[in-house]
Amino acid sequence: MGDGAWGFLGVIFSVIVSWCIAHKNLKNTVKQNQQNRKIQEKLEKNQRDFQNSINKSRIEFEREMTQKQIDANLKAKARIEWISEVRRLVSEYLVVIHKVGELLFLLKENNIKKKQEIRRNQSTLGKDSREILESNKQYAIETDLNEKERKKLLSELENQKYKALAISEQLVLYFSNQKEHEKIRKSLNDIKGIIIDIYNKAYGPDISETYYDEKSPILNENSEELSEEIGKYLKIEWDRAKKGE
Repeated sequence: MGDGAWGFLGVIFSVIVSWCIAHKNLKNTVKQNQQNRKIQEKLEKNQRDFQNSINKSRIEFEREMTQKQIDANLKAKARIEWISEVRRLVSEYLVVIHKVGELLFLLKENNIKKKQEIRRNQSTLGKDSREILESNKQYAIETDLNEKERKKLLSELENQKYKALAISEQLVLYFSNQKEHEKIRKSLNDIKGIIIDIYNKAYGPDISETYYDEKSPILNENSEELSEEIGKYLKIEWDRAKKGE
């Protein structure tokens, strides 16, 4: 075989080797591309899973925060309604207490007037029979008017007593038997006791000036104390409402 033949065979062999190398490289490239694609797909899947997890966590967080806000708003609304109702009841109660004090004063004045009429009628010094007769008639008229006025005052006192007891019971329900409510509950009980005592005394023989002078300031002091204690407590509750507690 001549040199030309060997040269030709060398070329063919070189081509075959080059093709084999190229084919192998192609296969490796395809394989690498497939591996790269799988890695890319895995990375993309991991990224999607991570993003989905983030989105889910964000949605759950937002839902939780929304629910907390709703709960806070509901608590605040309930607390504000509670404050408004307590304020309304206390306002009504203080009006009733003032009215009872006013009636106590009027009953005392009625009793003083009654005693004055008795003394005036009993004084016959320097009077003739005609004047005494006229005085007796006037006394009867004044006594009748005085008694009618007393009955009217007693009826109104009874009405105010029932109002006071009803409102007091409502307020007690709003202030449960806890340490922070002790002063308020004590004031409510003290005022109720004073009003009942005034009512019972009014239906007795007399309400003296001494009794009025004793009970009137006590009633005022207790109502002022109640107003002050409830005012402090409502401020605390209002601050809680603003915080959504």
